[in-house]
Amino acid sequence: MRPDETRLDIAVARWVLGLLSGEELPWVACAALEAGLDSPALRRLAGELRPTMGEAEPLFEKALGELRIDVPTKSEAGLIVAKAYAVRIVEGSVSPYEGARRIWDDVHDQVEELKPQLDPFVYWASEYWEAAYTPARRAECEHAIRTAARDLVGAAVTDAPQLSRCGEPAARAALHERLPDKWQGDTVKRLLLGQCGHSGDREGSPAPCPDAPRTSFEVLPGLTRRATDRAQGARR
Repeated sequence: MRPDETRLDIAVARWVLGLLSGEELPWVACAALEAGLDSPALRRLAGELRPTMGEAEPLFEKALGELRIDVPTKSEAGLIVAKAYAVRIVEGSVSPYEGARRIWDDVHDQVEELKPQLDPFVYWASEYWEAAYTPARRAECEHAIRTAARDLVGAAVTDAPQLSRCGEPAARAALHERLPDKWQGDTVKRLLLGQCGHSGDREGSPAPCPDAPRTSFEVLPGLTRRATDRAQGARR
């Protein structure tokens, strides 16, 4: 899971829409614990190893009850998920077409009430696909998708620094200042900041990395066990 998808509000919305698997719920619980939330069921869920949905879902529901977190309606959940994708489009952490397709598949086709609001994403994603051999038209479609995304999220867009390339100095410095001390100077920090050792480095400049988080908006809420697992994998 992406770090922003483990945020509890987004995770609950994705769960309502049937977009979460049983194996993903423990990661959500871990992120919630690290964010300062706590309950017996949440701790128990965080300790589950690859549970089925039948095993994890009752614990997740119980944890929400213990934390007194209201479960959104399907329409409310759809809007939360769509806005999360729109934020990623505006930030540049996902391509306009890919973000629009996710809104189309995950929300538009599931939530009838939101179709009028999300129709622009479906239209422009479809137009982008049809314009496979027309770069100018594709650029127009991408611009239209970004505009629709900005309209959808409004003030919700984070002002976090962009990482258009792994190790971009200004963004790297901004993230470094905000990482907790325990994450400084180790493989986890390098991974989070995009210095992951992908091929293509020249004269000490890291190459663009498809796996690197693009902004501190994605990094900081997600210092979870998954980051540790990725770092351990990088050492092997």
